[in-house]
Amino acid sequence: MVLTGPYKGISAYGCFVIKINIPPATASSSSGDAGGLIQWEWDCYDPKYAAQVDQLPVSHTICAPDMRPEVAEVTYVVMSDALEATVQVRLRLKDGHNTAGIGGEITARIDGFEDKYRSVLFRCAKGTRQCFSPTDDDPWFLLELARNVVAVPCGSALQIEVNLQIETGDGKKVELNNVPLRFANGIGSSKTDDGNEVEVEVEVTWYPEVNIILKTFFYHLLFF
Repeated sequence: MVLTGPYKGISAYGCFVIKINIPPATASSSSGDAGGLIQWEWDCYDPKYAAQVDQLPVSHTICAPDMRPEVAEVTYVVMSDALEATVQVRLRLKDGHNTAGIGGEITARIDGFEDKYRSVLFRCAKGTRQCFSPTDDDPWFLLELARNVVAVPCGSALQIEVNLQIETGDGKKVELNNVPLRFANGIGSSKTDDGNEVEVEVEVTWYPEVNIILKTFFYHLLFF
C-alpha cells in the first residue's frame, strides 16, 4: 500500500499506536466479518520494543484474534534523533508542450538502509495517469506526491530515485528511468536531471536546520 501523508514528521513521546479500521463486509459476502477497529501499540517500556530504537527497519505483523489471524504487516524504524526532509518534484518539457498524463514511481531511500527499504512518495499506474499543466509564465509544473515528508537520521543522506512515463499534449511519450539524486543530510538544495526531452527538478528542505538542532526525547518514525 502507498501511504498518503504525513505532511509533517510523525513523532511520539514514549509510545505510538497504529490503528487499522476494517470496513464491514458487504451484504453479499458470506464471511460474516463485521469489520471493526484493530490497533497495535509500540510501547517504549517493553524491552523488546525499546531495543529497536536507532536500529535497522523492523517488520511487524498485526493480528486480530477475534476476526482473522493476520490483518497487516507494517515495516518501520524508530529514530531518537532525526530531521524532516520535505520533498518537492517539478518537471519541464523542453519542447514547451503540456503534459497529457504522468505515470510511474518516485521513491526515497536513506543511506545505510537496504534497497528494499524504500518509501514510496509517488506511484501512479498507466491507467490512472494524472495530468498537470504549467502556467503561462512558468514552464515547470509541480507533481502532486502521495507523501512528501521523510524522516532521515542525523548524519545520513537521502536518495531520491525517479522513474516516470510522461505523455505530452501532442501524443509523444517520454520516459525517465532510474534517475538518482542524492541529498546531503541537513543541507537544503535542489538538483536537476537534464534529460533529452524533459527536465526533472527535486528540491529537499530540512527541518530543523542542522545548526539549530536541540536534543529532545521525541521519537521520529518512518514507515515503508
